[in-house]
Amino acid sequence: MSGQGFIAIEWGTARVVARRIDDKGQLLAQAERLVRLVDLDRTGIAALLEKLCTELAGTSPPEPIWLAGMIGSSLGWREVARVACPASAADIRLGIQVDRIGDIAVAFVPGLSCVSGFGDADVMRGEEVSALGVLGSYPDQRTLMLSAPGMHGKWIELRNGAIQSFHTAMTVEIANVLSEHSVLRSHINSPPVGDDVFRAGVQRGLEGGSLARLIFSVRSAVLSGRIEPDQAASHLWGVLIGAEIQELQFQDYDQVLLGGTGSVTTLYQEALRCLGIPAVTINGDFSAQGFARLRSLSHFQSEVAVGS
Repeated sequence: MSGQGFIAIEWGTARVVARRIDDKGQLLAQAERLVRLVDLDRTGIAALLEKLCTELAGTSPPEPIWLAGMIGSSLGWREVARVACPASAADIRLGIQVDRIGDIAVAFVPGLSCVSGFGDADVMRGEEVSALGVLGSYPDQRTLMLSAPGMHGKWIELRNGAIQSFHTAMTVEIANVLSEHSVLRSHINSPPVGDDVFRAGVQRGLEGGSLARLIFSVRSAVLSGRIEPDQAASHLWGVLIGAEIQELQFQDYDQVLLGGTGSVTTLYQEALRCLGIPAVTINGDFSAQGFARLRSLSHFQSEVAVGS
């Protein structure tokens, strides 16, 4: 399949992105499925993998399919041990595990673990692939990259050719839970936008203080007439993102990058402007480049063929 590229799949808890990629990391074809991993048994996983391979390549490819994300966790096909940070592409390559799903040979990317800059243990599966792609494009800079959107955003520190550390923030999930299942639900009737109300919320979050108090202040602001009901979501997201970014030491980095597209990434970019941080939303398929970088490492393709 070398002339047609290779297949690599980011398999998350609720979304599967399958790509056919050439040797230089250029995207040739892509297929997506919105499917919850917990709803698939082993037969279902194998069937979906076969369908994706057929859709992208017309047949089961002769070389292994690359798999990253939660498919390599206890919720997926098998649990693959994570690699500890700092981790270069070569370090991650040593943690790759070869297996079979049905009749298809696969290579599991291991994911990472670290102790964050705040002293907390942290883990990731999947985001390390796009981070490796970014490393190839920003090799000489101290870079802080937010992998977003997603339920759990990852702030990833890239330096000296390696993923140095990272930390996870549940901001998006918290915003969704509060909007759908809390007392704020009756006030949230429009999506958030990066307007003056959002920026005011960011400033409140940046000031610190009890996040529980600041969250309830969204309800109070609506009831007192300070903001309109259709502005409640903007204020809530502003408070939560402001609280998230207020503890970050942006001056330690040459570049701040936002990975991802859509409204959530736009909100983060606007919040960072409140701090005077010119964050750049990165374009291009860095996951494809990350997969290609791992695949290109010496001897790995032949080792996979032997192991399969």
